[in-house]
Amino acid sequence: MDVKRWRELNQHLETLDTMDTQAGRSYLAQLAGTRPDLAAELKDYLATETDDLSQWAGGQKQGGFDEEQIGPYRLREVLGQGGMGTVYLAESEEDGRQVAVKILTLATGNTEIRERFAIEQQFLSRLNHPNIAALHEAGRLINGRPYFVMELVRGQAITRYCDEHRCDLTQRLALFDQVCDAVAYANQQGIVHRDIKPNNVLVCRENGAARVKLIDFGIAKDLNNDHNLTHCPYSPGTLRYMSPEQAGGGDTQDGRVDVYALGVLLYELLVGEPPLTWPKNAGPLQIYRDICERRPLPPRLLWRNLRYEERRRRAHDRGTDPETWHTRLYEKVSWIALQALAKAPQQRYSSVAALRQDLAAFCHMRPLQAPPPSLAEPFRHWWTCGRRWARKPVGDDHVAGGVESKRGIEACATLLKPQKTI
Repeated sequence: MDVKRWRELNQHLETLDTMDTQAGRSYLAQLAGTRPDLAAELKDYLATETDDLSQWAGGQKQGGFDEEQIGPYRLREVLGQGGMGTVYLAESEEDGRQVAVKILTLATGNTEIRERFAIEQQFLSRLNHPNIAALHEAGRLINGRPYFVMELVRGQAITRYCDEHRCDLTQRLALFDQVCDAVAYANQQGIVHRDIKPNNVLVCRENGAARVKLIDFGIAKDLNNDHNLTHCPYSPGTLRYMSPEQAGGGDTQDGRVDVYALGVLLYELLVGEPPLTWPKNAGPLQIYRDICERRPLPPRLLWRNLRYEERRRRAHDRGTDPETWHTRLYEKVSWIALQALAKAPQQRYSSVAALRQDLAAFCHMRPLQAPPPSLAEPFRHWWTCGRRWARKPVGDDHVAGGVESKRGIEACATLLKPQKTI
């Protein structure tokens, strides 16, 4: 089926979708008087059980994948699949360019997922930045199943890219600055990403240079609209990159949630792992307490605590030796990471833009806004960990702040379950 025919059929089907059965029959009868071939195709489609015009008009099966047509785009292969939708590699029949097409999961009855999908599309339409994957167009298939067409980003997670290319500190900070630029722009538009992590920060090559692309605004929050993307009492996200206020839920989340996640990302770029990690058998109470109370070790101390072979491997990924990199971690860039990772939002940078200013100050050897870490930090870390294990068991309603902590513990328990959102 050619593109023009597909669009024509889709327009009539969208009209029929708003009618009851009797009105629909009258519409088809009237159309049959002027366009009998088109009316016959519409009746043929309506007689099938499929909920998707593109599936009904699809081509032949190759390599276990059903080729389909979405407007002028022919779907070639599945790039990813999750609870919210499926992302396909597609090719435009008009100019041959490759794009990514995201389609809502078929026949989903989850109202929250439909809302998230629709609002992600709205967010992308508001964002126009070289470091954010661009939205090309959007539409919907029969019975309201939406899709949108995005820029195809063929890249690697920022941490993996930096390690495989043995990026030094200057190169890592240059890429991190691109991330900050994109997130600061989104925050200025009133959009908080809430899921900044390496897999959502891809690095690709454009004209021989490394270019960061921020993707996946599926759980973002609109600061200018009371309508939230989720009806859950907590925020979805990724535990290792989640700020205390995001873990606890509530309506107090603002751009400083992204500041915290960027602090985690910077910390990981420096030492090779995020500041908070847990064993597989960790319980939600331990995780929630750690997110809210456990201060991160200064990067130089975490580095020193690694086994020598591990330090040598990570230093190799940074184009240097363990001792030299340990010396670099004494520099003020570690102050920036720790300032962004402050547990209380008011103690972090006030915005991503402020974080970026300190990053520029470090690169140009100017004074920073971030204070140096306290000399008592190692003792404080030991004392916090010791008190955590010394506590007596108490009821959930009386742990670390009452009802708010109970909600956070329940959130961590839910997020511990395997989840995947594309």
